[in-house]
Amino acid sequence: MFYRRSLVCASALWAMICSIPLAHAQNDRFPAGPIKLVVNFPAGGNADLLGRVYARKLAELLSTPVVVDNKGGAAGTIGAEFVAKAPADGHTLLITPYSVFTNRNPAIKTSYNALEDFVPVLPMTLAPLVLAASAESQITSLKQLEQFAQTQRLSYGTYGPMTTTHIGQHRVAKQLKARDAVAVSYRGEAPMLADLLGGQIQMGVLSMAAARENEKTGKIKLLGVFSAQRIEFIPQLPTMRELGFLDVDWTDGVVVFASARTPATVLKRLQEVSRKLLQDEDTLRTLRAQPNQAWLDMSPQALKAQMAADISFWDKAQTEVGATQ
Repeated sequence: MFYRRSLVCASALWAMICSIPLAHAQNDRFPAGPIKLVVNFPAGGNADLLGRVYARKLAELLSTPVVVDNKGGAAGTIGAEFVAKAPADGHTLLITPYSVFTNRNPAIKTSYNALEDFVPVLPMTLAPLVLAASAESQITSLKQLEQFAQTQRLSYGTYGPMTTTHIGQHRVAKQLKARDAVAVSYRGEAPMLADLLGGQIQMGVLSMAAARENEKTGKIKLLGVFSAQRIEFIPQLPTMRELGFLDVDWTDGVVVFASARTPATVLKRLQEVSRKLLQDEDTLRTLRAQPNQAWLDMSPQALKAQMAADISFWDKAQTEVGATQ
């Protein structure tokens, strides 16, 4: 009996030992098949455009197909849920606005924990928002915006309660000592921009591309950028901090994530190969043409370390805004 049990234990131990190099061999052969890149917003948006740029270059660098799969809905959390539940083997990735994980919508419950379940593969592009005023309002500077806000009702456009667009402008209105500031929610940038151009609202925040394009028409005036530094495409536009506004200089961008349970060797390869994308001149020209500013000064490791602080920042900001509603 003792001999039989010993034989069974020895066999089990031998199987475990043999499986270790096999697992390493499987990781070394990555990728073992096509890679799925989940975009957690509908086709046609900036995340989708960037996803297709990334997929095309990753496929070339890894010599394997990379399929883009749009899974939009619930403020980006449906796509994130899908990736969190997928096998953690590096063959299912997520490309998402960073703020989906840091500025979490309190009304949407998720089964994943951004800090515990995801790890950055590539901080790809910066995505700063630009504060703009409607030309119909006769506001051409922050000083004029302050005068308007203190004497008249100030209506500003957002993409919904507790979004970055809401919190950022709430803080601006608060610092301006606005007499009567009203946040107007829109489904996205296009309808908000239409009302800003038409003068139905006096203030709004725009993507870099929309800000640059619509300033040319003379129907809006760009006032400042919500960013830690000036942006490449409108270098003459000061940051809100330069203009004296506090706690509105956050960093946002579009990031590729993998499951945090991805084997270390696979994750390292994905990160190293993905970084080459931002060293490729053709890819950089494509990004600039959209226009998107490559996030060159942020590593995956540094962004992972920063995520906890950013989540704390937005949780505090939501509490502050909620207390004034």
